[in-house]
Amino acid sequence: MTRSWSMNGFLRIVGRFTLIGPLVGTALFWLFLLGPLLVSSFIKNGIGDSVPGFVGSAVGALLLSIPLGYALGGIPALVTGVICSPFAQGLRSDWLWFGACTVVGFAITFAGCSLFAGLMGFALPMAAIGAAAAAVCAFLLRRDRWSN
Repeated sequence: MTRSWSMNGFLRIVGRFTLIGPLVGTALFWLFLLGPLLVSSFIKNGIGDSVPGFVGSAVGALLLSIPLGYALGGIPALVTGVICSPFAQGLRSDWLWFGACTVVGFAITFAGCSLFAGLMGFALPMAAIGAAAAAVCAFLLRRDRWSN
């Protein structure tokens, strides 16, 4: 017995991608950006002197980057959710669902970065972050189904 399409299910999927995707993308961006910056700061300045200033400026920059992450990642996350929502009921296999969402997240983010930024070196890392954010959203949606 297959479940039919419902507006509540569509809105739940699109809403989850739109709300969680940019936040995950911002966190991943900071993970890949902040780690190398922290190491290079410690190597350059020594561990004792650079920690308080660097941590204080990193926290401020993180808080300011969350709205920017939603501004830049909101539209790709919304489009990814809209494209992936028909696959939610059609793909019974969880691995196919994760794979489809990851590929769509990569493609949408890559297309957006290539179209607006025009830098291929910038588009690939951002597309990888978009793919990971889409995979996290897909996992969270399937986890809801597993718990019911």
